[in-house]
Amino acid sequence: MLDVIGIGCGPANIALAIAFEELAEGLQTQFLEKRSSARWQEGMLIEGSNIQNHPLRDLVTPRNPRSR
Repeated sequence: MLDVIGIGCGPANIALAIAFEELAEGLQTQFLEKRSSARWQEGMLIEGSNIQNHPLRDLVTPRNPRSR
């Protein structure tokens, strides 16, 4: 029995997982990802770049700047 199931391990669910870890001790969570390793969404990475995520999509730091 789980309290939360997250589908996909994108920026929003990573932030959610961290918030649950920091704020809801004892909550039973499971996050599912179909890919075996991290990679960018196909066709979305600009040629010559090594990052896809805009800094403003960091959903963890604004909630808790001291988050590990």
